[in-house]
Amino acid sequence: MSDEGITEADFLAAFDRIAREPDGHLVYLYFQKTLCAVSTDDSALPRVEGRRSYAAELMGLMAKGIAESGGSSRNTPVVFARREPVAIHSRVTAREFLRANPDADPTITRPE
Repeated sequence: MSDEGITEADFLAAFDRIAREPDGHLVYLYFQKTLCAVSTDDSALPRVEGRRSYAAELMGLMAKGIAESGGSSRNTPVVFARREPVAIHSRVTAREFLRANPDADPTITRPE
């Protein structure tokens, strides 16, 4: 770490290291459990939603390390990979898409 203090990159690297360990897999499973929790108490809603939001944020920080480390445990977490944003350069109409992808919908007949 640098003399200037702990940086955001240091935190991200630490979460990645934790995610690659067996205990990191258990922590990730705990976050999944927290994220899926349902409260029937209306007064607890802000607290439960806050916990769920924080669990989701931490899961996002650990997702790459969890996915890349695999794991052989019967409790291996299920990780949903997030796709990277894709730049869209132009809009394509349905007709143009189907013309470029003839196998996209075999029920549509196309004029030649």
